Amino acid sequence: MILFYTKKTNRNYIGFCKVIFLVIVLLPLFQLNGAPEDALDGPAMVSTGTEFSFVIDSSSASDEVARKNFKDNSIFANPIEINHWEISKFKNIIAIVITNPSGQKGQIWIDGSCKLVRPPEGTGFYVDEDPPDRDRFNIDFGKYGYCHGSWVSADNYVGKVKFNGLEALYFCEPKPPKVASSKLVKPPIREAWVDLKNRFPIYIKENGSIYSYKILPPPSSLQLPIEAKNYLARRAEALKPFTTGINRHP
Repeated sequence: MILFYTKKTNRNYIGFCKVIFLVIVLLPLFQLNGAPEDALDGPAMVSTGTEFSFVIDSSSASDEVARKNFKDNSIFANPIEINHWEISKFKNIIAIVITNPSGQKGQIWIDGSCKLVRPPEGTGFYVDEDPPDRDRFNIDFGKYGYCHGSWVSADNYVGKVKFNGLEALYFCEPKPPKVASSKLVKPPIREAWVDLKNRFPIYIKENGSIYSYKILPPPSSLQLPIEAKNYLARRAEALKPFTTGINRHP
């Protein structure tokens, strides 16, 4: 069979190729401008609630070291100092035990509005009355109750990933662009990996530090240590001369 090509046939063929090319190039852009394929389903992260217990291993590191650790899928990929935090809450009592890189343990006990501190280098408790901006042991539990990751939301959700063998939700700021660009893209300044199944944090990187989480069963009860109770009793007795009758009218 002999095919005869004319100028008109050639023009039609070129036009058809242009249409196919435009479909291939533009279709992904229309898809990206619509709803993302991996939209966040459910909460970004669950709150701790009134009773909880979890462990944080935290370390301060340069962004380069922190990013390499996360790239290697291990917070311990490089020899960096680790602080170990054990945090529990039952009703209005919160217990925090901090182990520093030297193995020394410090304690923070919060009973309502009263905060008792026993620093690693100290031998006894004291009541922390410093304002938050001068308090080196100030604890801000944040939006979700995990001390970090208050910025995590649907607005900075990127997608589902595999992390340390777990199905995880990945969040970061700033988010990477949807469309490839020749411009230099800055690395994220904050990143978080959240367990897809239970929405507990796994790893959080922010402010130059990285935090590894382990969620534990909540405590069935929690009470101030006897030593702390005795200290509060002695303190109240010592303050009696200064507080007795302070609210009485003449």
